[in-house]
Amino acid sequence: MATFNAGITPEQQIQMLLRENIAGLSLSTVILIAALAALTLWIARSTSKERILLWFGLLALVYGLRELARNPLIDLTFATSVNTRDLIVSWGDFLILIPGMLFLEEVFGRGWQSSIRWAVWVLIVYAAFGIALGVATGEYYYLPEPSKSILSPLLLVLLLLNWVKRYRPPQFADIRIFLLGNGIFVAFVLDTHFLPERYHAEPLGFFAFICSLGLIAMRRTVRNEKRLFAVEQEMAAAQRIQSSILPDGVPQVPGLTIAARYSPMTSVAGDFYDFALVDSSSVGILIADVAGHGVPAALIASMVKVGFATQQTQAHDPGSLLSELNQIFCQQIRGHYVTAGYLLINTCASSAIYSGAGHPPLVVWRAANREIERYENNGLFLGLKPTERYPNVRISLSSGDRLMLCTDGLLEATNEADENFGDYIDSRIAVHWSLAAPSFADALLADLRAWRASSGDHKQDDDLTLLVIDIGKERMPNHVRRS
Repeated sequence: MATFNAGITPEQQIQMLLRENIAGLSLSTVILIAALAALTLWIARSTSKERILLWFGLLALVYGLRELARNPLIDLTFATSVNTRDLIVSWGDFLILIPGMLFLEEVFGRGWQSSIRWAVWVLIVYAAFGIALGVATGEYYYLPEPSKSILSPLLLVLLLLNWVKRYRPPQFADIRIFLLGNGIFVAFVLDTHFLPERYHAEPLGFFAFICSLGLIAMRRTVRNEKRLFAVEQEMAAAQRIQSSILPDGVPQVPGLTIAARYSPMTSVAGDFYDFALVDSSSVGILIADVAGHGVPAALIASMVKVGFATQQTQAHDPGSLLSELNQIFCQQIRGHYVTAGYLLINTCASSAIYSGAGHPPLVVWRAANREIERYENNGLFLGLKPTERYPNVRISLSSGDRLMLCTDGLLEATNEADENFGDYIDSRIAVHWSLAAPSFADALLADLRAWRASSGDHKQDDDLTLLVIDIGKERMPNHVRRS
């Protein structure tokens, strides 16, 4: 607690304390406000993974609290004990270098073999031992504070190690700001520790340093926000481009009702579907699923579009069409694979031909006996083996039958119990069999959402495409929907 000197009145003592310490109190308060502002901004923008604000905020918070604890005005106002003050100050001395070093790591990288991160762990262990020994013994500096004991040799080892190993830090646009702030701070620290004692000026130096770090953190955050905005704009453009490669609608074929549902996991997806009108009574339907997600998968999906467009002469033969696509992808997309299924329906012949390339099976609902048949007939994924051949399977069709093509985003969707929706899909097909194709597709996807929600899992974990084709029912407007 603050004490009063003999010979002067308490009022005079308070005025003296105010004159001597109000500046330090103000600086500590400003530093704490900056710390809380940085931490609040980091929490609000934590999705951007910009941790420089976090380390800046923690560094300023620890320093501000330490300086407040040192200030006699705080003793006078809150009647804190000397023991409490010394405890807070010592903890600040032991902890402050940790966020400071992490800030440097964000600026200069981890160093050779993550040497800066190892230095951080050394400081954490030292701080833990120093605080624990201080509490146990009552001597809060039983171990010397790290800035006076291990910081200099630790930094020297880091510098020498990274110089010998020729570590090249990432480009640092704000190096002049950092050096200026650091130079001012070091000058004030040297003044406080090595020159005749005058005013406790170290907080002024740290205030200049904290201003430089705050400016660096804000400039980097703004730059990253601009980059993030640019990426979001590019993703929006990619989404528009990918949307343009998908069919605007479905073909109008007498005797068929077709519904398409397309739901990407992210802005862009690796799923793809398209149609080929072979003649007035025959339509080919291609569905494909590129391994992976996001932009790389979407780029390959666009190649599927181009490849399918160049092979329209093979649209009457599913196996030959997949073989030609496989040849293209084996040459163009090494290291990636595509599953695909191609279905050719001839309404005059009441038949279909199907061939698959590692794709989930074609599902056929037989209206006559209300049973489900599956036609897999798969070759290898597209893009793996140039000599692979894809056999055809012929399927007879009757009025009222329903065919369903989908990607594994539907069948392999899981809930919290790690159950696959594909294990339940037969029962859902049977429940909704009487609905027309568009309503059936919507009902099946609604079942999927409800099944996930029942276990508290609302997240879609894969791209999803569903194509439903009704045979011989009264023709309704064909239907496509994307989400």
